[in-house]
Amino acid sequence: MKKFRFTLVSIFFCLLFGLPAGHGGTVLTVYGEQTGRVITRQFDTLIVTILSPDRRIFQYAEKDVQKITAESKTLVSAPTSLQEVASATGEKVVDLAPGMEVKIVKNPEDSDWVEVQVWGSTQGWLPKSILTDEVVFPGDKPQVVLPPFMKPIQTESPTDVPSTLVIPESGPGSLPPVEQEADEE
Repeated sequence: MKKFRFTLVSIFFCLLFGLPAGHGGTVLTVYGEQTGRVITRQFDTLIVTILSPDRRIFQYAEKDVQKITAESKTLVSAPTSLQEVASATGEKVVDLAPGMEVKIVKNPEDSDWVEVQVWGSTQGWLPKSILTDEVVFPGDKPQVVLPPFMKPIQTESPTDVPSTLVIPESGPGSLPPVEQEADEE
C-alpha cells in the first residue's frame, strides 16, 4: 500500500522540475486571475495553490476562489479518493479535493477508469466521470476592498503638486543648495 503525506516538499518538487508543456489551469479569484499548476487540499477549509510558470506560489482559501478551468478534462470535479487499482473497492492512495489538477498517465478506451498522477509523483486511478475542465465554487464572493496604502492617490488638479523642491541646510553628505523660484501671485 502506498502512503502519501502531503507536505511543502511536494510543492517544491513541482517547482524544481517545472511544469510540463500544456499542463496547467486558470484560477479565477476575487483578486484576479492566476495561471499555472493547480493543487487543491482540504484542511479546515479548501486551500487552492497555484504554481505559476515563473515559479511563484499563490495560495487562496475557497471563499476567495470563483472557478478553476483547464484546457482539457484534468480537474477533479468533487471530493474523491485516488485508488491503487481501477476499482472502487481498491486500496485508497490519497483523498483529492475538488479542483485538483491531475496529469493523465493512461486512458484506456475500454475502461471507465483513468490512471493519473498528482503532486509530481503519486499515481493512482480515478473514474473518468469525476474529471472535468471547469470547477465552479458556489456562493457570493465579496467585493475586493483595497487597503488605503494600495489605493491610487487622487489629486484635485495637476497644480496640487509642488513645483519646487526644498532641500534643508547643506552639510556633510547633503546635496548642494537649489535655487527656489519665486511664487507668482
